[in-house]
Amino acid sequence: MQGGDHPHSCDIYNKALSQNTVKNYQSIDTGERRYDCDVCSKSFNRKDNLKVHQRIHSGERPYNCDVCNKSFGHKSVLIEHLNLHSIEHKYSCPVCNKSFRQKSNLRKHEHKHSEKHT
Repeated sequence: MQGGDHPHSCDIYNKALSQNTVKNYQSIDTGERRYDCDVCSKSFNRKDNLKVHQRIHSGERPYNCDVCNKSFGHKSVLIEHLNLHSIEHKYSCPVCNKSFRQKSNLRKHEHKHSEKHT
């Protein structure tokens, strides 16, 4: 160990670790929940998980799509959304130019246009 960076050992993993890392490991392994949401009282074993959860209550959506400007609370959801932009949309609506991957979805959409005019 250099300079006492890792003065604590974890009994479960038998490693020399920082105090914070030991606490995180132990809280995960024992199921201990140390971070409580002030809004709904749900608890988490890691502070970063609480922070992500709190976006549900605050409406914060820090991850933005560069293609359509839609925003998301979780990075993984943005990545999934971005994949939709890369899939070819072969069927376009002649009325509004909205495009679809499946012809059946285009037909459903076109029906909405015809309902507006009846």
